[in-house]
This record gives sequence, C-alpha cells and structure tokens, in this order.
Amino acid sequence: MTPYQRLLPLLPILRVLLVTVGLALACYGLWLIWPPLGFIGAGLSCVAAEMVIADRPPRH
Repeated sequence: MTPYQRLLPLLPILRVLLVTVGLALACYGLWLIWPPLGFIGAGLSCVAAEMVIADRPPRH
C-alpha cells in the first residue's frame, strides 16, 4: 500500500478543510481592506457553499 492510498479515505475531509480555510482567509483579507466587506464576503461564501451542496444528488 502506497502512502497515497492511505490518504484516500481522508480526501473528502481534506477538501472541506481546504475550502473552509480558503474562504476564511479570503474573508479575513476582505475584512482587512474594509471591515464590512469581510462580513459580506463571509455571507456570500456561505450562500455559494449552500448552493453547491443543494445541487449535489443525494447519497444512498
């Protein structure tokens, strides 16, 4: 078993973690530019994430 094959079960968790950290850093950067912009960016990213989740077919 290669090291990459051991990481395959963790792939969904890593994807969620990377997206979450990326959105948090983007919102923090927007907040540094202008504080209300950080909250707007956080709200838009939550709406976008929910739209992506809603478009997925349900798992059985």
